[in-house]
Amino acid sequence: INEPKQLQCGHSFCAICIDQLYKDVEQEYTCPLCRAHFTIPPVINYSLKS
Repeated sequence: INEPKQLQCGHSFCAICIDQLYKDVEQEYTCPLCRAHFTIPPVINYSLKS
């Protein structure tokens, strides 16, 4: 993953993919894998960045 973003649950996704998924979300995010809910937007995961 070139620009990995990590969610509060710990799962990481491609920034382009997760930004597209959350483009219309304003307050509550849901992880596409575990369905955890959180209010903090995804952040870049520098440990996975290639």
